[in-house]
Amino acid sequence: MKHIRIIMPLLLLFTLTLSLAGQQKIKISVYPFENKSDSSYAWMQYALSYLLKESLSRMDTLETVSMEDVFTATTDANINLANLYQGVITPTFAKYQMDWNAPYALFGNYAVEGDTVMVVEYRFCSLAQKAMTQPQKVRGRIQQYTDMYLTHIKLIDDIYTKLILTFDWPLTRPMLENAEAAVRKIAVDYDAYRAMIRNWLAIQNYDAGLRFSENGDYTASIEYFKRSLNYDDQKTLNTDVNLSKAYVLSGNTFYQNKDWDAAETAYKNALMYYETNGEAYYNLGNVYKEKQAWDLSLEQYNKALQIDSDNVDAYINIGYVNSARLLFNEAIAAYEQAIFYSPNNAMAYYFAGTAYDNSNQINKAREYYMKALSLDSTIAGAHLNLGIILKQQKDLKGARLRYESALTYDPNNAAAHRNLGILLMGNKKEAKQALYHLEKCIELDPNQDDAAAIKKNIGILSKRVKGKKK
Repeated sequence: MKHIRIIMPLLLLFTLTLSLAGQQKIKISVYPFENKSDSSYAWMQYALSYLLKESLSRMDTLETVSMEDVFTATTDANINLANLYQGVITPTFAKYQMDWNAPYALFGNYAVEGDTVMVVEYRFCSLAQKAMTQPQKVRGRIQQYTDMYLTHIKLIDDIYTKLILTFDWPLTRPMLENAEAAVRKIAVDYDAYRAMIRNWLAIQNYDAGLRFSENGDYTASIEYFKRSLNYDDQKTLNTDVNLSKAYVLSGNTFYQNKDWDAAETAYKNALMYYETNGEAYYNLGNVYKEKQAWDLSLEQYNKALQIDSDNVDAYINIGYVNSARLLFNEAIAAYEQAIFYSPNNAMAYYFAGTAYDNSNQINKAREYYMKALSLDSTIAGAHLNLGIILKQQKDLKGARLRYESALTYDPNNAAAHRNLGILLMGNKKEAKQALYHLEKCIELDPNQDDAAAIKKNIGILSKRVKGKKK
């Protein structure tokens, strides 16, 4: 046997655990065999391990780890089948084996030549003995059912011989016959065998996709859902829907990082797998909104509304886009739709107020700002805009209160500081306060359009305040 490279201090504990196990059955894990052929033979990874697991479990002194547990282990990024076969045993692999109380593992690879011949290589690993068997190779035909069956029997016989010679396991001829019977039962109907394995893989990959999605690893989630979709020949799972959701969640991560192109691709992929994903259309509209591709943005929002007609956020964003295009009547219509579906939505009233304001419907704007604040008094923008209207209507006291309210809820609102500072300039007694607010305005937004005029006013106020001190 060949010694293996093991990077962990857990082996002493593992060996002690095994010694305490007494006469319990020896446990072995059978890992999926690495596929060295094209993807059409990928299902055989678990077809081989399933067949070997079923045959080995026929031994009275041997117990095998469940296929589900092994599958879960292989979804761990720290488990690499190729490295295992080369004898690189990681702490993660050893930890799984210890948790299963399994001192032995079987893994290997296979290649299909010309669709007629299968070449299988395998090795046993003994963690307790810190050793691994030399690679063994079995070659056989698989073109017909009888070829497939005989090749599998040849593999089983070879494996049992290796177990006897290497580990001195007490195997008997009846045990081998039981193993061969298990192979015969599984391989008697090749199509059914293939369908069973592919269906099992569809379910396992689907569950893995859900698990990774719940853990926030959307890249892995997408990969496993894709595999599930590939194996789900009967289309009994709603994998395409969940794959679409995973792409949306992945896109949301890109969106939060302002990677608009990656987010756009993710949302488009979501729609490719599930074309009625309203959230994907809506989020894609948001990407185009950020890119200021207004027509594309409106197209996606309208598609989202075709799927979900009461998507309030879609109406609000349609209003935003139309406001950006200076189409205020269209913006008002969209905001009114949002209010229709969500009568207590304070932000919908606020945005509608801004659209009415920009279209010079001042009384309507004032009405909507007041309604927004009655629903949510913390909207600084509504206080600010209402203050501007009140100042225009010569209600300076009311305007001041609104500006001050805006700053209460948003202390770093440069526009509120500017408007309050300019308002206070009219009262010589308020010069110090006016100076503070104008200086704060320039500090927060030094490049604003009227910066020069504000700085000029700051100079006037500074002289006024200094003169007052003298």
